[in-house]
Amino acid sequence: MEQRTDSSRSTQVWKAKSLASGWWALEQAGKRLGVVADSVGDGAPLALVADTGLGTKWMLVDDGTGAIRIVNGCSGKILDVDGGAAATDDGVKVMQYRDWATKNQRWIARETSPVSILANARPESVRSIAVVGRRVSLLGYSEADRVDVLDLNGRRLVVFLAAKEILLPREVRGVVRIRFARGAQEVLAIVP
Repeated sequence: MEQRTDSSRSTQVWKAKSLASGWWALEQAGKRLGVVADSVGDGAPLALVADTGLGTKWMLVDDGTGAIRIVNGCSGKILDVDGGAAATDDGVKVMQYRDWATKNQRWIARETSPVSILANARPESVRSIAVVGRRVSLLGYSEADRVDVLDLNGRRLVVFLAAKEILLPREVRGVVRIRFARGAQEVLAIVP
């Protein structure tokens, strides 16, 4: 894996799929971002892989500045751009490394257009969630379903009963998890 200037191409868009208990799979083109051979070493390379081992599980940790640290489930190491904070060129290696709390280990999540998210939905899926700004649209959920909005650390911010649309309150900002109590479906959202 290597860093590239933002071009909004599909190769730069990742889907975060909840694996429960705060763990996520970062998916692209039907494969997961993983540490090659589930290595625990500093500098271990990353790749898109078909397996579902511990090296493909990631925890997203809010650093309090609007950025996130991305921690690997196998090694506990951080997603890192090789070369430190000065490494800003295209083609620089992205790998795992111990946490130095440096700029090259901080990531910003941003929203993609709902069309690109929903374009990949399976026609047979009965339920869907779309988040645009502060508005959460739900399809296929019962009004008895509870909706929890949590921060990345799992702290509950707001609880709703499902409706067709939910407008998140102003105090809910940044990267949040939206989880349905029944069915355990969870999505990440970026709320302005």
